[in-house]
Amino acid sequence: MSTFSRYVVPDLEFRKKIVKLSQDNVNFCYQCSNCTGICPINMVSSFNPREIIHWGQLGLKLLPIDFEKLWRCTTCGACEYVCPKEVKITEIIAANRSYGIESGEKVPASYTTTLESFFSYGNPFSLGADTRIDWAKGLDVPIAKKGTDVLYFVGCTASYDPRSQKVAQALSSIFKHTKLNFGIVGNEERECGNCVYFLGETELSDHERERNEKSIQEVHPSVIVTTSPHSFNFMKKTYDLPKGTEVYHYTQYLDQLIKDGTLEFTKPLSDTNVTFHDPCYLGRHNDIYDEPRRVLEAIPGIRLAEMPNNRQLSICCGGGGGNAWAETEVEERLSIPRLDEAINVGASVLATACYFCLQMFEDATKVTNRVEDIKVKDIAELVAEAL
Repeated sequence: MSTFSRYVVPDLEFRKKIVKLSQDNVNFCYQCSNCTGICPINMVSSFNPREIIHWGQLGLKLLPIDFEKLWRCTTCGACEYVCPKEVKITEIIAANRSYGIESGEKVPASYTTTLESFFSYGNPFSLGADTRIDWAKGLDVPIAKKGTDVLYFVGCTASYDPRSQKVAQALSSIFKHTKLNFGIVGNEERECGNCVYFLGETELSDHERERNEKSIQEVHPSVIVTTSPHSFNFMKKTYDLPKGTEVYHYTQYLDQLIKDGTLEFTKPLSDTNVTFHDPCYLGRHNDIYDEPRRVLEAIPGIRLAEMPNNRQLSICCGGGGGNAWAETEVEERLSIPRLDEAINVGASVLATACYFCLQMFEDATKVTNRVEDIKVKDIAELVAEAL
């Protein structure tokens, strides 16, 4: 069977759409294969970014079995880090997914369920919008209004997932401790748009973004602080924000508070060996590496050790691109080799600053029976413990 007998006849209209949806990135690739060489998914499964780009260049549509390959991508950005032409490969993946959804290609069931939940409920958990701030019950977390300086954008997972709610609670306690004039959007907060966009539902992403923009405009804060690197990435790069409003990931903001003396620690953590996992959307997508490390190193009692693959070479947790809600075989989970690295450097705590990473690594400790070997914590939780 010839190489191209699996494909339908090349379609120039398809090529035009992919070029447009990918913001012309398809045309920049010269097929060097660096992307496939570094792709973490290709290390544990069959995934070839170069081939997907080549499909788009030639105008070759995918059969359903091939289309499903697109959903294995975590949009981690490792491919973009090594690309000599600086091709935005994650945009090409999103473009193919968007075209596939539009043309009725088969989407794996777990992603379909997630997208339906986003469409119906504004979150991936099929939970009501009126319960979005239940995590804050009893904490006296203020609702933002005109005059609120710091708008804390919580995000879906920190709002609904019981484990990640602890991160939102920790951050709120830190903000209250430092007497910040902060508030949250409340039940009107919607999905930030990042995950929906990279899942391929660009129109739904635009809709959710516009609803959030309206809420932000009503408050007109000086600063927006996000829990999630994914929210930070999308707000910073795509949102139409009020003039003068700046967006920070919470680790950036805590780093500033420590520098100016607003955030001080009073409770040393006892003999804590910590290693830090760089979240993809904080690190490779936004070049934020030093701030989270400075926050950790400022906490008394913490000793920081680096894993061999750190900063730009950090191994993805496997949760991006919608894969936090996907069904993945144990042997294909990127979180497990990353967990091995953390344990091998002698860490008692694997710290991260993304609730998807938190979820993926905690699941990894359970399926590998290493819950007692290492704890997984968010930086916000460690900061709150030391106040």
